Amino acid sequence: MSSGNILWGSQNPIVFKNSFGVSNTDTGGQDDLSQQNPFAEGYGVLLILLMVIQAIANDKFIEVQKNAERARNTQEKSNEMDEVIAKAAKGDAKTKEEVPDDVIKYMRDHGILIDGMTIDDYMAKYGDHGKLDKGGLQAIKAALDNDANRNTDLMSQGQITIQKMSQELNAVLTQLTGLISKWGEISSMIAQKNVLMKKDPTLQQAHDTMRFFRRGGSLRMLLDDDVTQPLNTLYRYAMQLMDVKEFAGAARLFQLLTIYDAWSFDYWFRLGECCQAQKHWGEAIYAYGRAAQIKIDAPQAPWAAAECYLACDNVCYAIKALKAVVRICGEVSEHQILRLRAEKMLQQLSDRS
Repeated sequence: MSSGNILWGSQNPIVFKNSFGVSNTDTGGQDDLSQQNPFAEGYGVLLILLMVIQAIANDKFIEVQKNAERARNTQEKSNEMDEVIAKAAKGDAKTKEEVPDDVIKYMRDHGILIDGMTIDDYMAKYGDHGKLDKGGLQAIKAALDNDANRNTDLMSQGQITIQKMSQELNAVLTQLTGLISKWGEISSMIAQKNVLMKKDPTLQQAHDTMRFFRRGGSLRMLLDDDVTQPLNTLYRYAMQLMDVKEFAGAARLFQLLTIYDAWSFDYWFRLGECCQAQKHWGEAIYAYGRAAQIKIDAPQAPWAAAECYLACDNVCYAIKALKAVVRICGEVSEHQILRLRAEKMLQQLSDRS
């Protein structure tokens, strides 16, 4: 039985379009990862983490620049309104002054509202041939001040985010250094053992390095420091891609996350969702199976796998997956809706047969 189908039995071989560290058919063949250097995989993952964090920081920097420019320009218009208000204050209470055309155009172009109204609506309601009294002029200035303050706040928040991104970049660089150090230490140990035992270096390296991973080790375990924060950043970015239906890009990020930490239910489950959305049924079933292996009390994984089996017209294994859903749900109150859906689908499949 393959780990991809731990809860619902092995299936007929499925040809994968993209290997997630397994052979081309999910028949329990040798893991392709054994043919690769796991430290090189980890190095590649960390480099991509660096690129993603750098891209986020660059986007945020551009956003900060735009907010700063907007705040500066808005403040200039607010200062311009100060001059108009000062001029109106020299007259009596009924004195009206014309709102500068450039202020009107600026507020119109940037959608700045006065008491919930656009500048054109406000002028139409309270203006007199393009003029406003002192109260109306002050309302326009207040709207400009609010917009300037809001963009200043956004600029400050963006600067804080950039600082956090910088810290995460430093953390990832530290992990890269640690990984390379571990890589060198293990390579040195293997080389020394090869000299003593006079064994083929390639076979000995495969034996020593893969034994760690076959016993459940992950690349994350090789590093000394906690890298939760940069991994969470990458995870959030992948989720954002899912939200805008960029499933292919999100799947690549989730796949990288599973290489880095193969014991995360969320990484595997989200990868399955991305594959399912792209109708890559085999990859989705494998990912859901890995998720089910990690969290055996989560009925969402076999339920999603059942949907993929049905899409493949594999009714037999869809039924097995649905039965697993019912069994896992049991009497747990929060899972009863899903259990009822699974039982209903089982009945429908039974009626069809």
